[in-house]
Amino acid sequence: MSQVQGLTGLLNWGNDKLAYSDTASNLYLNILDNTGVRTDPYLQTLPEKCVWSKLDTKILYCAVPRNLPNGNYPDNWYQGTVSFEDRFWKINSETGQSERIQTRILEEVPVDAINLILSPDEQYLFFTNKKDYSLWSLRLFEKIEVEENTEETATTTEGN
Repeated sequence: MSQVQGLTGLLNWGNDKLAYSDTASNLYLNILDNTGVRTDPYLQTLPEKCVWSKLDTKILYCAVPRNLPNGNYPDNWYQGTVSFEDRFWKINSETGQSERIQTRILEEVPVDAINLILSPDEQYLFFTNKKDYSLWSLRLFEKIEVEENTEETATTTEGN
């Protein structure tokens, strides 16, 4: 990867996968493994807006701009002449499948996420909002109360 303009990257914790984007690809994120296999999740973002899971080294969490205004990237973003409004995505680096992390508050408050880190148990994603340098946390996995099936709540239907 030589002579690539605007190239930035982020290695996973196992040092066997690289998430990268560049100016020529219009900031489309790519993931390259140590055997040369490339995966394209088809999301436009900078690797600086991502964090790799330590618990599952194929998983990458990224802040992805809703819109990407015209500009000279990544320079305009680094210099602060362009700001993003991000949504968060969970990406499987082996399959390229991505799933949006639904967050109601981010529909109301625009954030341009930087310095992403995961809690040790990876239940929370922490980041700084570049717009005002406030610290944020997102709960990644909600605990769901499941009603147990007891004699009082169980029902069966018999077919005739």
